[in-house]
Amino acid sequence: MLLIIIILSLICTNGYAQLFKENKVYFVSTPFSVLIQDFNGDERLDLSITGQKDGQMSIFLQKEDGRFEDSFCYKVGKLPSSQVLGDFNSDGKIDIAVANYGTEDITILLGKGNGDFSIFQTISVGGKPFGLVRGDFNEDGKDDLGISLPEEGKVLILLGSGDGNFLKAGLYKVGEAPRAITSGDFDNDKHEDIVIGDWEREEVIILKGSGNGSFELAFSFFVGNFPSYVTTADFDKDGRLDIAVSNTKDNNVCILLNRVNKFLKIYLDVKYPLSLISADFNNDGFVDIAVTRWGNEWTKYGNDLVVFLNEKGSFKKLSPLPVGLQPMAISSGDLNNNNIVDLAVVNLKGDAFTILLGNGDGTFGPKNFYPAGRGPHHVAVGDFNEDGNLDLVTANLDVKNISILFGRGDGSFELPKFIEIGSTVHAVSVGDFNNDRHQDLVTANLGGKKIFILLGKGDGSFELGESLFIGTISTHVAIGDFDNDGNQDLAVAGYGSSYIVIFLGKGDGNFMFKQYIITGHAPHWIATGDFNSDGNQDLAVAHMGYNPYIVTLLGNGDGSFGNITKYFIGDITHSVIVADFNQDGIQDIAGTLFHGNEIFILFDNADGTFLEELYKIRVGKMPSELEAADFNNDGILDLAVCNELSFSISVLLGQGMAVL
Repeated sequence: MLLIIIILSLICTNGYAQLFKENKVYFVSTPFSVLIQDFNGDERLDLSITGQKDGQMSIFLQKEDGRFEDSFCYKVGKLPSSQVLGDFNSDGKIDIAVANYGTEDITILLGKGNGDFSIFQTISVGGKPFGLVRGDFNEDGKDDLGISLPEEGKVLILLGSGDGNFLKAGLYKVGEAPRAITSGDFDNDKHEDIVIGDWEREEVIILKGSGNGSFELAFSFFVGNFPSYVTTADFDKDGRLDIAVSNTKDNNVCILLNRVNKFLKIYLDVKYPLSLISADFNNDGFVDIAVTRWGNEWTKYGNDLVVFLNEKGSFKKLSPLPVGLQPMAISSGDLNNNNIVDLAVVNLKGDAFTILLGNGDGTFGPKNFYPAGRGPHHVAVGDFNEDGNLDLVTANLDVKNISILFGRGDGSFELPKFIEIGSTVHAVSVGDFNNDRHQDLVTANLGGKKIFILLGKGDGSFELGESLFIGTISTHVAIGDFDNDGNQDLAVAGYGSSYIVIFLGKGDGNFMFKQYIITGHAPHWIATGDFNSDGNQDLAVAHMGYNPYIVTLLGNGDGSFGNITKYFIGDITHSVIVADFNQDGIQDIAGTLFHGNEIFILFDNADGTFLEELYKIRVGKMPSELEAADFNNDGILDLAVCNELSFSISVLLGQGMAVL
């Protein structure tokens, strides 16, 4: 028979659900699992749904009006029970693994980046797979899989080779009927662990990861009758990962709060709970829970969704400010010359700027929109025509140019002027490379293997200067004086590689190659600071991928760097900044956590190292960039964060003592 999928569009005001806008019905034969992701790179979320009756995986691509195109279907195995996303062949495109309960195998589908997939291989797993989890269990930067086999009472580990193939690395006897499975770091040792819900034993079982792909039994806890689904989050914001389990036959959800080698249980009553997810539904900084309730024609309850709001929020956070579609980047400055910090936000989807003029108390006035280039991705502030008013420059992804908007001094801007670059520009930075006191620009480019220097004339115009070969695509250029000669130097993030590139400025607009520095896979953003107070500029480099981290490099004062230290942050960060957030006179590092909907701060130990425990603050959905400034004129740095998916910015007012 055909079951029905209903897509509901939610309208939110200040983060709270108010009403449902519309629903649209789509048909899939006996749907059993669903994933949400942008499969074709059009910045719209699509659906992948498995149908148990016909043994198919269906891809629904979202259209501009929010509806979905007719599905593309792929024949997988019998009774597909679960699916998981990954990048199994390391090509930067989203792939899917499907667990087929009836044929006792896993289907690997490799994505082409356009919404189309090809079946790469089917892997026999020696039992009936039910749950799937993706992780990097041996910490080699390649996606691995964990598979629950409930009828065999086992968990199978497959280690990925990075080319779409997998090696069977371990088969672990776990309880009687392990069904639900997920992963996380429950003991804060920076190695991924696995948590399983066991139907028969009515337990949650934790397998402790070693970091080399092997596991050992760590803990088991009674939770309730028929634990069906499991999710993880830090529900009490103590820095430790907690667990939530739906107990279908006990009519409750069990919350296990992590107390280091033991867990505190809390039960939530709900009739017929089945699947559950965790997210911050009311944007209060605490993770909530939504539970689907199973039902049929004989039951009084079920066939619906129950939401539990976590009401333990204690952080000060202003209500999200609505801006344009897909705010990608943010910058600050006094745009109307009233000595109050304002904000400029670029909206990737709307090809526009949003200007928010500050009120001086941490709040902002009504938004104003200005056209920019096509696909503006990054914004920087400067006074390019030297009239005393701040101007804006954007990097435009969809066309090979940058936009200059001249400020009028009242918070408004002239229409953009375009400068052709000849390459797809990802980010732009402002400096003075030839010491003529006119502001210059440098672009990081996704097209080609060079960065470009544009020398400013002081009248708002620029001439193309030197192009510098870096050997790969670049996503950001940081500016500093790394050899203490008074000339500005460059540090380039080589996103398509594992290195950053250092160029030393000659002071005449030209640069000399200094060195490549291996920092790790996919360096994306760079910030400069002095982390050990020795007077030499240091670097903080954000790396993207499935095991993201920050690398710090201490400068030697001669253009070279040493003492490379890695800090794992557990989520993709699009940008990092350096500032003294707790007013101890030492510079700290802040960045965004894209999937966790948070920002983090690494506090400096005053010796060039940082506290490994991240200080986290909840913001909007998919934060991309952040900016530090004093928005309420109290002498303490505040933060503004672009939230890409919730179309908003979050303003966090600093309190000066390690708290925002």
